[in-house]
Amino acid sequence: MALTVAVVDAIRADLAAVPPKDPSAREVTRLEAISRMRGEVTALRERGYTWQELAEMVSSKGCRVTAATLRTELSRKATGLKPKASDRGPRGAAAQDPGRGANAAVGGKPTPSAKDGTPPARPVPEVKKEDPRQAKPVPEVKPGGFVVREDSEI
Repeated sequence: MALTVAVVDAIRADLAAVPPKDPSAREVTRLEAISRMRGEVTALRERGYTWQELAEMVSSKGCRVTAATLRTELSRKATGLKPKASDRGPRGAAAQDPGRGANAAVGGKPTPSAKDGTPPARPVPEVKKEDPRQAKPVPEVKPGGFVVREDSEI
């Protein structure tokens, strides 16, 4: 059957005539269900019920959850969303040593701090560049093995 303008217009008319779906009949995930029950679960916790008792009550009504899931999801939502990795600040060596990282010294020379004008505790050593024309040793390759090599300069 060829798809003509008349067929497409008929389909459009049929789609426009479809009644809206009942919002209460929409399926939800367990996490969304827990989120919708937040107020009631929190009120029961304040009245002395344990996470295990609440999980059993909710599970008996058809929403199978564990005590750990209830506790985790409700505490996560209560504290707000977790910050993005970029909002948490530096990680690794830069977080442990303020002299390293984005504001660290370049070329072994200390740079003044943005706050009080004093240099960082330790200057970063100068990075020596290798001669790209110098031959680099080739690692031993086993049959079928994969060897990681640096990119070549063109």
